[in-house]
Amino acid sequence: MYSNYYTVNFEQHQYPKGNLYAIGDIHGCDNALNLLLDLLIMDNKLSTDDKVIFLGDYIDRGQSSKGVIETLIDFQKQYPATEFLRGNHEDMFLSFFGQQGLYGDSYLRNGGDEVLKEYGLNKLVRQKMSGIHFLADKPTLYSKLPPSHREFVENTKMGLEFPDLIFVHAGLNIFQPLTKQSNEDVVWMRDPFLGAMHHFGKWVVHGHTPTNEVYFNAPYEINLDTGCVFGDLYGNKLSCIKFNLRDIINSEIIDVVNPDPGY
Repeated sequence: MYSNYYTVNFEQHQYPKGNLYAIGDIHGCDNALNLLLDLLIMDNKLSTDDKVIFLGDYIDRGQSSKGVIETLIDFQKQYPATEFLRGNHEDMFLSFFGQQGLYGDSYLRNGGDEVLKEYGLNKLVRQKMSGIHFLADKPTLYSKLPPSHREFVENTKMGLEFPDLIFVHAGLNIFQPLTKQSNEDVVWMRDPFLGAMHHFGKWVVHGHTPTNEVYFNAPYEINLDTGCVFGDLYGNKLSCIKFNLRDIINSEIIDVVNPDPGY
C-alpha cells in the first residue's frame, strides 16, 4: 500500500532567524484560524524573520474551506517564509479533479461535497458524475475553481527537513529509511507509525490523527492535530507549537478553542 506513489524529496531548511512555528489540521475552521493567527501576530509579535509551517488538511468539514485558503494565501503574502504541507484531504481533492493524488473516489463522503457547494460546483459535478464522460470532464470542472486556489493546493509540499525536525502531514513509514518514504506514507500514514518508538534521528512533527491535546512521544514525534473540527469528540482546538529549539520537549503550545465546530 505504501510503496507506489513517488518517493518524497524532503525539502532541506535551516532554522529561521526568528521563531519557528507549526500549526495542525484546520479543516475549514476559518474562525478558529483567524483567532490563532491574531494570537501569533498580536501577542507573539510575529515577524518576517519567523517561519510558520502549516501541516495540511486546510479543507473539508468546517465552516469555510474557501475562506481558509483565502486567508492562508493572504497570510503568506505578509509572511513570505510560510510553508504549506499537503494533507490527505488536499490529496483527495486533487485526485477527485483528475490531478496527481490518491483516493479521489472517497472525496465527496469526506467533506468534499460541502467544498463543492462553496465553489458553486456541487450541482454541476453531480450532473457530470451521472454521465459516462465524467473522467474526461474533470479537467474542465477543475478549471472552474479560482486559479489562486488551484495553485495553492497544487503547490503544497510533501515534507520539510530541518537539523532536528521533520515535518509531514501524517507520519512516516517506520520500515523504510527517510530516503524511501512515499507520498502516500507522509500524507496518509497512521499505524504502525503512531506511538512507535522508532527514531529517524529527528523529531517527526505531524497532524492527521486527531487527539485531545498536543501529543509528545519523546523523542520521536509531536502530533498537532487537536481535532479542531470535531467538537467534543476530540479537543475542539486549533493548535500551534512555538519551538524551543534548545529544548524541544519544553516548546510552547498556543491554541484556540474552535467557536463553531462544523462536523
